[in-house]
Amino acid sequence: MPHQTTTLAILATVVVLLFTYQYLSTSSAVDLQDYIPLSPNSAKFGVDGVSDGLASNIQDAEDLDWDHLPEVDTELMTGPGNHAPSDMTEKRKVNVELGVMSRCPDARLCESTMDKVFSYPGIGEKVNITLSYIGRPDKRETYGVKCLHGDRECAGNIQQLCVQQHTFDSTLSPSLMEDADPEPYLNAGLPPYYSFVLAQNFIDSSRTGDLDYAKKCAEAVGVDWEESGVAQCVGNAGSDDFEITETGGEEGQQLLYQSAYKLLDLDIT
Repeated sequence: MPHQTTTLAILATVVVLLFTYQYLSTSSAVDLQDYIPLSPNSAKFGVDGVSDGLASNIQDAEDLDWDHLPEVDTELMTGPGNHAPSDMTEKRKVNVELGVMSRCPDARLCESTMDKVFSYPGIGEKVNITLSYIGRPDKRETYGVKCLHGDRECAGNIQQLCVQQHTFDSTLSPSLMEDADPEPYLNAGLPPYYSFVLAQNFIDSSRTGDLDYAKKCAEAVGVDWEESGVAQCVGNAGSDDFEITETGGEEGQQLLYQSAYKLLDLDIT
């Protein structure tokens, strides 16, 4: 899937930067569907053909001066529509959602590329990035979802979803960034779950989905597996014999099912 890999990484990068610029330069709400007309052949970012509207936006992006993006106006609002937050100084953020798979090489490329985008000065603090996971709900499967790369990928998806769920409003510990040469998978501009995903990709991606490996990666990015609530969410997903018990696992399986169903409903498969 080399052409899809290139399209996914490049278009996602361009669109995120373009929308961040758009949100910074205007106080009016921008609707993604209105701004980028999606043709029947363009399945969000996983496209073979690119709509005229998206091609036009790419040209706009190429014309921008990325070194001189405008500063955020303190009067800008956050959230959907024009509903103002209680604190008017809060910066409005662009919601970005990636449809990925924990053991997919294309997804790893996309996540790595987007990490470079979010590491651009001032960008990370202006986006809410969430990850959703592709699969097909099927109660006959071990985890209630059929994943393209097997049960181990489903386990990896659950682990990443649980870390995302329980660290979304957290920040990466400053102590992790004190080293003069911090680990390449650490991104202080985003919540810990994104660094957790990058750590799984970077340290040894062949082990993604393994429960012990997930715990190791969580420790590497400063996430307390037990205290954060991740352990209860994951249960023993990634072990040899997965089952929902009183020690956990139900929340993670529900998150996986909801994520897969959401993307399936959007025709992202």
